[in-house]
Formats: sequence, C-alpha cells, structure tokens
Amino acid sequence: MKKLIMLEGNHDYQFIKYLVKNKYSEKDISTYNFSNANKNKAETNFLRNFIQDTRYNTKKMAIKIEDGKYNLLKLMTKSLPLIVQAMEQLQLIYITDLDNKEPFDMINKMNDDFKARGNTYKFKIGKQLINCDHIYASKIQGVNNNKNVYADNIIFIFFKVSLEDELPSFENNIPDNDELSLFINNKEHLPIKKILNDSDN
Repeated sequence: MKKLIMLEGNHDYQFIKYLVKNKYSEKDISTYNFSNANKNKAETNFLRNFIQDTRYNTKKMAIKIEDGKYNLLKLMTKSLPLIVQAMEQLQLIYITDLDNKEPFDMINKMNDDFKARGNTYKFKIGKQLINCDHIYASKIQGVNNNKNVYADNIIFIFFKVSLEDELPSFENNIPDNDELSLFINNKEHLPIKKILNDSDN
C-alpha cells in the first residue's frame, strides 16, 4: 500500500527521512515542498500523479511538505476529495505539532474547515497507537454525513513537544544522527517507526 505523508515543515521531513531510510530508498519516495503562492495546480498534479496506479509510477511513498500548520491544514481540507478516490490503495499519514492543543481540538478544526468548504467528509478519532509525553498518534476514520465510513487507513501523528525543542541540533538545521537515534529508539517512541515502515497498520 502506498503512503502519502503530509507534514508541517522541513524538520519534520528530516525526521521522517531518518525513520524510513532502511526500508525506502530515494527512488521509492516522491517529495515536494511547495513554498510559492502559485502552487495550487502543481500541488494537485503532484498528488494525482502519485495516486494514479500505472506501470510508470513506481513510487511507494509521497511526502508533501508545507510551510507551517495553517498551510498544512489548508492542504488537507482542499485535497481530501482527491485523496478519498484512492483510499483503497493509499494510506494517509498526517503529522503536525499540537501547540498546546488537544488532538480532539485539531480534528474538530479540520471538520469545521471541511464543512465550510461544502465537503461532506468528517474525521473521527479511532484506535490510539501512541500516547506518551512527547507524541500522540491515532488511527482516524473518515465518515460522511450519513456516518458511513469511507476510509479507515488514516493515521494522525501529533507532536506534543516540537522537534525543535526535543532535538537541539534541529535549531541549527543540521540534524544529528546520534541525537535522532536516541530519540527514536526511546521505547515510548518506537511505535512511530513501525507506523511509517509497516505496509499496513
């Protein structure tokens, strides 16, 4: 199953790359970081090209990097109708900081944005995967207005403490591999590695 990962910024990207480096090679991953104002068409093309299942498309993972939480939330609410069409062969992983909010607050904000756009989709928190001092992760169900489940292969990962605060080397934009390894191999954090590397969760 392909994985589409949406995340907040470049530090998150460096973190994810380190986590998946033993399973996914560079040729397996399609990465895009859109930072210009005229990105809507390019963004849609990037997602559509990854989602399409053709013999020319051999990518197993796509990582979409945004510039901040607001842009990430906007991308999700705008792109979900396109993503829903491919949910049978696609796992969606959404990664962001909580910024002192509760996971339920983040989900409710997203649902409000869906409604404002006229979408009939909603997210509902499902099985909890991680809940420690630093990370909260949960399976997410996608439901429509009739409460029918349209997707259950969605995972949200929330950092309770930002990576910049957890990993001092990120402040200098030069991730330290020893520091990353120590953080990831903390027994409370190991499930995040499993989530990102398993073919199904």
